[in-house]
Amino acid sequence: MKAREERLASRVAALRGEPKAPIDRTVGEVASPAPFDPAGHLVMPIAIATGALLDIMLRGSGSPSLLALGLSASHLRIALRDWPSRRYYLFGTVAAAISAVHFMFLSPHQVLDWTLGFLIFMGSATLLEGLLDLRLARSGGDEHFSKEHHADAI
Repeated sequence: MKAREERLASRVAALRGEPKAPIDRTVGEVASPAPFDPAGHLVMPIAIATGALLDIMLRGSGSPSLLALGLSASHLRIALRDWPSRRYYLFGTVAAAISAVHFMFLSPHQVLDWTLGFLIFMGSATLLEGLLDLRLARSGGDEHFSKEHHADAI
């Protein structure tokens, strides 16, 4: 990206008749991926997938959605891990918890409606969290931002 900007700046300088500046062809530093986290990369996804499968059997039984509870736990884990800087992950926690409770009051015939609402509700919360992550990453974070546990949002 930086090399692209320098090429563009060199073209603008040429159009203005300014002396040609040397183009720096070095590649920018690429952020390394987040290290493997067993709870976040293995346990939580398996719990969420298992919860989704169990929800099929439990629909209309009056129990909360295990899929939504798993997602709520995942978002809460991130919010607590990086508390001061990423407390906005509570949006996803609350959205998933509301969906889990709403699942308790469904009849077996209303599950498709709940699923569409859940996807819209959780998608909106996750989009908001992603945009706030992007803002945090672009601003350089703060002293509480966990760079070693956070994959870049860009």
